[in-house]
Amino acid sequence: MRKIIVVCEGLHSHTIVAQPWKHAIELATRIKKLGTDVEIVSDRLRGEEENEEIRSVPIVRVKKKSFFLDANVLAKLLNQEEPSVVNWHCSDIWSSFYFSRLGKKTNFNIVWTLHSGPLTLSDVKSLSWQDILQLHVFWNNFVSAYFPKAMIRGWASLPSIKHIITLSERMAGKLVDFGISQEKITCIPSGVDVDVFRPSTESCDGSSILYFGPLSRFRGIDVLLAAYSEIRKRFPSSRLVILARGAKPDNHWIRKAASMQNLELVTGTLSQEEIIRYLRESSIIALPFKLWPQVECPSTVLEAMAIGKVVVTTSIGGVQEIVENGENGFVIPPNDSGRLASVILRLLNEPEEQGKIGRRARKHVERYYDWRVVTRNTMKVLSKCAS
Repeated sequence: MRKIIVVCEGLHSHTIVAQPWKHAIELATRIKKLGTDVEIVSDRLRGEEENEEIRSVPIVRVKKKSFFLDANVLAKLLNQEEPSVVNWHCSDIWSSFYFSRLGKKTNFNIVWTLHSGPLTLSDVKSLSWQDILQLHVFWNNFVSAYFPKAMIRGWASLPSIKHIITLSERMAGKLVDFGISQEKITCIPSGVDVDVFRPSTESCDGSSILYFGPLSRFRGIDVLLAAYSEIRKRFPSSRLVILARGAKPDNHWIRKAASMQNLELVTGTLSQEEIIRYLRESSIIALPFKLWPQVECPSTVLEAMAIGKVVVTTSIGGVQEIVENGENGFVIPPNDSGRLASVILRLLNEPEEQGKIGRRARKHVERYYDWRVVTRNTMKVLSKCAS
């Protein structure tokens, strides 16, 4: 292939630590290392240069027109570059609207990578009324759910859309329900750097539990704290570490956690090296999500498994496609503090089982979620669709 252009709205130096931008920059970086010319096109924030580099990958900025990238400017740019293929990354199914706006303005092949999709009643059935009141922050995912299927099917079936990549089989199934041909869809999950996130040769504290990520009811922090109260009664020497990314000092959950015994609270944004250190020092990683609309393949789950840790998480989104219950981790129903406490207590009392499951988790990630595997599988699709 001569050149690949990756389009990913919202990709900036401060967003690439989170999905879906992390996926796009990781993929582009590795494609460049393979010797293929690659460039990322994204939106331009106030004060940003039109052209820059992030991790040695050229970034071209296009101004927005209202809520969307300016279709005329974007089409002109893509036509000038004449890429072999455009890999369009987005986190909402309704972003297929872009394809209709570009219409006859362009003449290139698109591979659409869809990171997440519409929320359905099954996705929110486990939420409490307090959680439901906060669902407005995911308005775009609900818009996707009520968009006419025929309209999205029409946009996704445009001649320029050669193929669609989803990050889970679950999302692939949703597209098929929209009437899009199964032959046009390939599932390629997100990845993790197994050379960076790797097990430690030193032993860890077998009674330490770790949670990392923003403090949010949707992430299940309320469920975890309730479970830990029960765990402490039956396993007093247990210890909970919370890496509270982005939490403010007056956060309700910070105040609640600070009142609990044997709980270490770490606030602020940690470096990747610091996060890895905390992961290695812990024995059980608790990620009791209630809702995960941002992406089908949570990087926190992959990172913990890559380090060889037992992950206790929930049956939401595409998590069940990553974690096989009882084999390389544990999957429990969301919003069930009793079940969470029960599973963690069992693991605390069986340190040898922690090691066995952690080693299986590492092997599973190496086989299916190593970024080299993800890049290779993605390149197969892009090469097949290149003009």
